[in-house]
Amino acid sequence: MKPQSKPTDSKFEEALRATIRSASSITRASIFSEFERDSNDNMSECYERLKNMVPNVPVGRRISKVEILQYVIDYILDLQTALENQTANRRRRRSNRVNRSPLSTISLNEDIEKLRNDIAFFKIAENK
Repeated sequence: MKPQSKPTDSKFEEALRATIRSASSITRASIFSEFERDSNDNMSECYERLKNMVPNVPVGRRISKVEILQYVIDYILDLQTALENQTANRRRRRSNRVNRSPLSTISLNEDIEKLRNDIAFFKIAENK
């Protein structure tokens, strides 16, 4: 013989399940809205930082996020152009140098031999 469940138990379980479902949906909704609020705050901070980094952005008036991005893009393009010009100028200066021979020839073998003789002299002087 199987024990029969009481009708009050099943109603209680249903009520408990319904409460858990609604609580979890409320929790998910509140977590999502909190995450979205934090995300928006973080994005606003990022736009503000960008606005402060770029020198061309007008000060003293409100500008939209799209305008901030346009100023940032323009600034990056200006920096890229300046870098390319600087690199081209360096190449030009290097190619304009006159190829000349050195005033004197360096002989590493003679210099090494001289250093060895000097070291030997100092070792002999220390022993005396």
